[in-house]
Amino acid sequence: MRAALFIFWQPELPVLPGVQFDPFKPSHLRSGLAGHLTARDDALDAGSNPLKTKTAQSWRMPWLGRWRNQYGSVLDITGEEGGRIEGTFRTALEDSSFYGQTVPISGIAHGDVIGVTAAGEGTAGPAAVSYTGILRDGKLETMWLTVAGSTITGKEGETASRKRVGTWRAFGISLDTFVRE
Repeated sequence: MRAALFIFWQPELPVLPGVQFDPFKPSHLRSGLAGHLTARDDALDAGSNPLKTKTAQSWRMPWLGRWRNQYGSVLDITGEEGGRIEGTFRTALEDSSFYGQTVPISGIAHGDVIGVTAAGEGTAGPAAVSYTGILRDGKLETMWLTVAGSTITGKEGETASRKRVGTWRAFGISLDTFVRE
């Protein structure tokens, strides 16, 4: 059995000068399954939504500490002032461009979400990695994106050389789970 959820804008909603349509505001949405607003939706519109009423300070998560992923790579967060994240990253993967290095990271966190980036000189030239994550059940679930514009190539018995790669080959993406040590 298949189920579908259709969300569409209701053109009969009044348009007020200086007010823009907000697709995340319940009164601006109608669900094909729900068909009408509930009392909860009205309460959210009235300002009881904790995501909208919490201050930045009260949303501060305890990001500080050492986080290890399933491969043994370590994200060490040493600063989190005002939502700004600082620290270091050290990969455990020998085929990584940053292997053997501890690279500085910086980023931003708000509530239970975080984004950090590192960039530097990798084994084959400049490289960068960005992690975007969410804290769930004490684990930092992340998606990462890497970029490196060149690779090391060579045949057995010959001296290896750096080779520039095409844009499609320069990027990599995957998922990691970090747990606090």
